[in-house]
Amino acid sequence: VTYVDDGRVLDTPEDLAQGFERAVTTEVALKGMDVEIMLNLFKSRDGSV
Repeated sequence: VTYVDDGRVLDTPEDLAQGFERAVTTEVALKGMDVEIMLNLFKSRDGSV
């Protein structure tokens, strides 16, 4: 899995989690809401996220 956030390529589990958390938090904040996010990404035995 690869995700591009603000021009950065995020392809490690930690980077992906932070990127998704930032995207969701930003969208929710723009709507005037508050949210707490817990995102867990797991890697399969073949290395896929």
